Formats: sequence, structure tokens, C-alpha cells
Amino acid sequence: MTPKISIIIPVYNTETYLRECLDSVINQTLKDIEIIIVNDCSPDNSESIILEYLAKDPRIKYIKHDVNKSLLQARISGAKIAAGDYIFYVDSDDYLPTLDACQILANTIDKTHPDLIQFDIQSNVDWGNWFTPLSKTLIKDPQQIKDLYFNNISCSTLWSRIIKRDLYLQSIESISQDLHINMAEDFLQCSLIMNLATSYIGIDHKLYYYRVNDSSLTQKSLTSDIIQEHLHNFQQILDCLSLSLSNDHRKIVQKELVNQSYQRVIKNSNKFSSTDLNTLLPLIINLTGENTTKQILLEFVSKYLAYHKELTTNYINNIKLSLVILNFTIMELQNHPIIFYIYTIKEITDENVTYLNNLAQNINNYNTKITEISHDKWYCFGQLSRTQKIKKILIVLSKKIKIYPVLKKIFTIIRK
Repeated sequence: MTPKISIIIPVYNTETYLRECLDSVINQTLKDIEIIIVNDCSPDNSESIILEYLAKDPRIKYIKHDVNKSLLQARISGAKIAAGDYIFYVDSDDYLPTLDACQILANTIDKTHPDLIQFDIQSNVDWGNWFTPLSKTLIKDPQQIKDLYFNNISCSTLWSRIIKRDLYLQSIESISQDLHINMAEDFLQCSLIMNLATSYIGIDHKLYYYRVNDSSLTQKSLTSDIIQEHLHNFQQILDCLSLSLSNDHRKIVQKELVNQSYQRVIKNSNKFSSTDLNTLLPLIINLTGENTTKQILLEFVSKYLAYHKELTTNYINNIKLSLVILNFTIMELQNHPIIFYIYTIKEITDENVTYLNNLAQNINNYNTKITEISHDKWYCFGQLSRTQKIKKILIVLSKKIKIYPVLKKIFTIIRK
């Protein structure tokens, strides 16, 4: 008998959490499932735990890689032997928080027969509405599904949805078996799947527990070498997706990857030397290609600077250096006052940094009071975009603070 759902669990170095993950799966109230565990050459004690569970549950299938092939390839290995109508990926450091998760999904499958079902999650971190499904109604228009996804592409997680096995197998046809990436695997796979899907539904249930542990917080320990590897991964992902996506959707993917790339560089720039920046930034420019411009980098860093909790001298100096390395002109920077100020100041001092920190704090303070402000005040934003709000705040604050003449010059240019 064909199982309703194949649950695929890639395992690598997660012995601490593996039992909790496996218990949450084997104890599901829906028994019509198969469980495929893929050991991606894990160096810890995970295999002994896997063998223990394998001996007591006949629904478990076990694959062991001779060498580490990456999460992406481990998922694909599991899918290739899956017999279920639908595939459900569960990372081995996460778990299913409710024992009727699979039953809820099976009920939805029986009623709507969609290509994929998206659901909400629980986590030890507050994600707000980040993982809320794109739509709670059944969509059978492939173009509508594409547009819905690519216009909300930031949330691309494979484990927050289950996918028809045939659709998943079709989606991986464009992925080379030699592709070995360690970043944005979900982004790649979700983009391929949503590009092919002909029906979609979201449900109002939290059926997955996503654990953020210390080792997951990689942005706190990113080195230049690691970020360089990430940038190479992003280029491989873009090259792969370019074979399948329309030009418009390719541009969206490209912009998202560039934003993620620059975010990694900017957030960690305190730790980088000028040599590091000279290596990393050209890789980002290569990623932008012909379909986008350096302006998206300016948009990102401008927002990040405006909402940064604490800027430092070294950080600001590296921002300044990155602008020089990327060959920005004065005209390109004039619509981004904070960046313009950093670029044009001769020397970054503690006084400059204090000013920028105060400016960022004022922006945050004023931005949180938008709904409490009457319409005749200067800080009434109306229908302005977030970027326009930031610009308006900066212009007025520069008048109030009345320091650094260069800002006055910037605002004169902007008003023209």
C-alpha cells in the first residue's frame, strides 16, 4: 500500500536533538506514513540513534552517504526512494510539535488534492508573521501561484510545506548531482517548486517546530572565507534558477540574493580588512549582473544604517571603503543622505559615529510614533514609502541638529 506521506529527515551532527525529532514523527496519529532517514556522513553519534529506531519501527528506511554531500543532496537522495504521495521534509534538529500534524495534512489532501500545502510554524524565536502561508484558499492558477510566491520570496522554507512527490521529482531535474551548496538550499528548491506548481493551499495550523540554536546563528560568526563561499553558492543558485524561471522572476531572485549577500558583508564588516572587502564586494557586483544595479545595495545599506542599534568607527570606515571599492559616484549616493555623509566626510571620528547613532535612534523613535501624530506636523508621513519616510526624517533632523554642513548640501540636492 502506498503511504500517504513520506517524511524525509536528513541527519548531520544533530545527535542532541535527533531523538526528539524521531519521536515526534514515529508517534504521529496518522500511521500511513513512511520515514526516510538520510545520514549525510554525520561524524557524531547520530548513526547509533538511527539504528536503534530502525530496529523498532518497520516504516523507517535508512540511507547512509559515504561522504558528506550537503543538505540539498541528502534531501534529493531521500526523495528518490520515497513511495509516498507527498513529501514532508523535517530537519533533524527540529520536530513536529503536535502528534496529529500528519493527520491534519492528510485531511487537507483528501479535501483539496493540491500540489503543495503550506502551514505555519512554532519556534523558540519570535518570527512574527514571517511564516504565515501566502494564501488560505485553494489556488489552481499556476501564474497566480508564481506571482504570489515571487512577490513574497523572502520566506522560502521547504519544511513549512509538503509537496506532491511527482512535483518535487520534477523540480530537481534541473539540479546537478554535483551541486554542493551549504547556504540557501531552501531558497533554491522552493523557487523551483513554486515555479512548477499548478495548485496551492495554505492552512491555519502550526505543524512544525523550527529550532534556532547557537550553531544556527551563523551571522554572529561569519568570516570572510565563509561569506565568500556563500557568495559562490548564491551564484550557483542563480545560474541554476536562470534555466527555469521567466526573466521577471529571475530578476526578483537575483535582487533577493544580492540583498542577502550585501547583508552578510555589511553586518560583519567590523571584522573585515580592506583586503577582505576587495575580495567580497566584486563577487556581489558579479551577482548583480545586467538585470539590476548597484542601487539595490544602496537601498539595503541605507535602511540598515538607519535602523542599526549601534554603529562603530571601524564599521563606518568599512562602509566608506566599500563605497569606494564599488566605484559609487556622488550622483548615485545623493538620494541616500547617511551614506552620502559617510562617503564625503574626510575622516570618520568618534564624534561622527555619535552623531550617526543619535540620528539612527531618532529615526527609530519617530518611526514608532507615526500613528500618534497629527497631520499638520512635519513628521506626518501620509502614504509615503518606508524609504521616503527615512529621507523626510533625515531632512528635518538635519535642520534641528544643525551640524555637519555636508548634510545641508545633500538636502539641497535632494529637494531639486
